[in-house]
Amino acid sequence: MGKLFTSFDLLIKDFPSIGKFIANHEIYLAHTSKKTDQDPEKLIEHITKVNEYALKLIEANRLESLIDNLIDSFISQQAKFQNSVLLGNYIKSLFIRSIIFHDYGKINPNFQLEKMGNQLFSIDNSVKIQSQHSKLSAFIFIHYHLKEIDESNFNDCEKSFLWALTFLFSNP
Repeated sequence: MGKLFTSFDLLIKDFPSIGKFIANHEIYLAHTSKKTDQDPEKLIEHITKVNEYALKLIEANRLESLIDNLIDSFISQQAKFQNSVLLGNYIKSLFIRSIIFHDYGKINPNFQLEKMGNQLFSIDNSVKIQSQHSKLSAFIFIHYHLKEIDESNFNDCEKSFLWALTFLFSNP
């Protein structure tokens, strides 16, 4: 086997909660229930559950070593990549963060009111994606990672590669 990269479990645990990025994150809802006696699921709770299920699926399907080997195999064939372990860990983090970020777009005020019935919000006609959340999730993912990569110590070739991967992972 090739290099062992940081585990998905640790990558999720080390990534900051949505509360670091979104002010008043506790007011956002992610899902409603058909059961009238059950409160809607808060966005922070939903993201936490999604992350837990992702880890269970990764373990159940033995994806960790498969992904590590794919990353290692690809990186080892590229002469222009100098920081193979660091680069591999970042690629792996993009993979898992695509799952982490996939519902961040539910902060769309139109989604909150129209889909969640969250009366703390009102319709914002300046939001051109109506009540969709996936496009906003992709935008947030891209914005976060392009900035992070730009400020990193990766060489120009590695940055270009990671920028391209960011766009590919932005809409899982």
